[in-house]
Amino acid sequence: MQALHFKSQENSMVSWIALFQCDCRLSRNTRAGVELKSSSGTSPTTQSSTEKSESKPTTPSASSSSPDDLEPLQESVTAAFFAFVGDSPSPITDIFTRSFMQTYLKTSIPVRAVVTTIGNICLEFQSRPDLERRKTAAAAVMQKDRDKLDQFLEHLIAPDSHDQHVMLLYGILKIYAELMSSETWLGSNTTFVKLAAKVKKQVEQGQQKPLLYSDKGLLMHFYLLGAACSLLSFTDNIIANMELYDPSPYENVDSLTGHIRINSAIFHHYTKFLTHFSHLHYRERAFKWVQEARGVLNDKHLTGAASEAESREILIAAGLMQKGTRIVKSAAPAINAMVNLRGGENEDSDDDGEGKSVGFYTLREAYYHFSLMALTRLFWDPVWKLVAKDLPRFGDIHDLEVHGELVRERIAQRMSVVGMEAWSYLNILFGVGIESITPGNKEIVNELLYGIMGKGFASVESFLAGLKLMWRNECIPACTVPGQAQ
Repeated sequence: MQALHFKSQENSMVSWIALFQCDCRLSRNTRAGVELKSSSGTSPTTQSSTEKSESKPTTPSASSSSPDDLEPLQESVTAAFFAFVGDSPSPITDIFTRSFMQTYLKTSIPVRAVVTTIGNICLEFQSRPDLERRKTAAAAVMQKDRDKLDQFLEHLIAPDSHDQHVMLLYGILKIYAELMSSETWLGSNTTFVKLAAKVKKQVEQGQQKPLLYSDKGLLMHFYLLGAACSLLSFTDNIIANMELYDPSPYENVDSLTGHIRINSAIFHHYTKFLTHFSHLHYRERAFKWVQEARGVLNDKHLTGAASEAESREILIAAGLMQKGTRIVKSAAPAINAMVNLRGGENEDSDDDGEGKSVGFYTLREAYYHFSLMALTRLFWDPVWKLVAKDLPRFGDIHDLEVHGELVRERIAQRMSVVGMEAWSYLNILFGVGIESITPGNKEIVNELLYGIMGKGFASVESFLAGLKLMWRNECIPACTVPGQAQ
């Protein structure tokens, strides 16, 4: 019955999308996109697109070298690194597997350096039984290497450096090294902001036209990190309005064949959802608007109950109606992405040899229900009905907990076969945890977050502490519009 109840709400949301189609979708549908064969599953060893073949690194001595000049990295270090990446087929980690990385491990000094740092952190984790000692050892490794890694980053983002592929490959891995060794977001945020500034300039100058699977994979991963940094550190998403690659090949997930194409499309829509949702959440200040609107209505209702029409007039007089309408309209891209994550079974979805129970495709359902939960929480306050009558009303918090149970189940299935990918579950589990009411569900979320920590991510503990504080204080509001019947 819970599922049927939410299905009707979901259909209402789908019909609502048609009222607020954004211009970016119209322009996207008129553009012809060309995808090279590598995105449909050909050899992943091709490293960058034709447009970048003539680009030169900033400093050859720092960014690359002849294969004959560099000795192989220590095998224990590279083995630890690739064990951390994981070998389960995934658009999140395919770009960091041995087949993709082997050329850079022979030729790129910055990439070798950050791989060595991560590998050493992983070795420290393996050699220590308890979390506190692991965190201390990981922090010591990063403290020793940070100055050198920061210098490499500065070389790669310099004005005369144009190799976006190497820059993102290195920069993303450096962000992960920060996440593995620190309980704060300072290091990872600083690195991301510098990368984003460089990428923005490249986009503005039309320097990059990514075509290959590896290039697009890095850019999708970049979107993922941008949204995660925004949501978890309570800041605006600075790359939300940047289109870094042609999205047209991924528009209709269920029309695609081959697990690489299908999984890439799922990941594309999920990162698109997170990107627009984080921007909606913080730049548009949707939650802040609710607080302001309810404050104004509460003040006016002190003198007696007001009708719905009178409440609208109150919002108009306060200048909040126009702002609320803009927020509702700006939600369209996030809703479109959510709808694209919903879908039936795809015949080719489990041909990666792992099956649907643990393969990446199993996350499609988790991504969809998490997206629905996030939008529900964002717009569930009935005060939004004063702005848009067609906006679905979600008022039963236990429905969200039921959806969270399904999301947790899918993540738990996938967690057993992944490494680096596990960090991408943090946003999801934090959101699911917020909606968890029963002690049993809270304990499962707690165990899954500890599972992410066990993969090597020290930063997770601080978010678990914050979640536990919310649980203790029961910080999940039940909202009603003053003057309206519930």
